Amino acid sequence: MDYKDLRNRKKTRWGLPANELCFETTRHTYFFHMGKGLPTIRGDGVYQKALDFGIERLNCGEWLHFFAEGKVNMTREFIRFKWGVGRAIMECNKAPIVLPFWHQGMENILPNRAPYIPRIGKKITIVFGEPIDLKEILEGMKKHNLNPVAIRKKITDIIEEEMKPLKIQAEALHDSLLLK
Repeated sequence: MDYKDLRNRKKTRWGLPANELCFETTRHTYFFHMGKGLPTIRGDGVYQKALDFGIERLNCGEWLHFFAEGKVNMTREFIRFKWGVGRAIMECNKAPIVLPFWHQGMENILPNRAPYIPRIGKKITIVFGEPIDLKEILEGMKKHNLNPVAIRKKITDIIEEEMKPLKIQAEALHDSLLLK
């Protein structure tokens, strides 16, 4: 990606970072707003303003990046995804294409514990899965009059299942790169 593209806000994604981590100081607030971060309040459930705005962005054909676990994963365990992912997809006017990816090693660049000083020269591994088109699945569930809770749970479960092998691949690849 060219540097000028990074400065073009039309080409960058929206994100849903945690309010209590990313918007606690004026400097952090400015930084995350410039990165198109929408302050998400953990524990407020699937119906909150940040997600409402994120759905509006999806309906405009823009990219919304989810942190589907709903928190910083301090371990390497797989954490159940939050249903806000399913709600966003369910409520879009047109089913978005989901591009699943798993990254490994970010904690080595920006530690999860103080001091939060970025480190250079560390390796990150990113594994991308195949795009997921949920249009037919969504249409089928709506045709069978499934309730919104069942739909968003099913959509979230489908994405979660697609992510599990990516996690395994990313960890194995990352660990092998560290040995080199």
